[in-house]
Amino acid sequence: MALVKDILIDESGDLSHKDGDFDIGASDAQHIQHIFFANPGDYKQSPLVGFGIIKRLNSPNNLQGVNSIKGDLTLQLVMDGFKVRKIVAGAEISNLKIDAVR
Repeated sequence: MALVKDILIDESGDLSHKDGDFDIGASDAQHIQHIFFANPGDYKQSPLVGFGIIKRLNSPNNLQGVNSIKGDLTLQLVMDGFKVRKIVAGAEISNLKIDAVR
């Protein structure tokens, strides 16, 4: 499938710019990151989109297993048009590796 391009966001969450204009480039990794951090309902046009990792980690019911997290994240990415090849979770959620393509 064709490479998806979009306006890029920098590390601080601001619009990235280059030579006085918006920086445009491959955006799949950026889209995966947005889905990972967005909560369901954050995108009003698509209220079911969003994995909500921060709420999941801060929830008192934070007893979900890694397989449940992988399954929910896979579902979110598939709904956005990605084909998930592999999700590898380490001991910490910060060690999560996502391999997905459009």
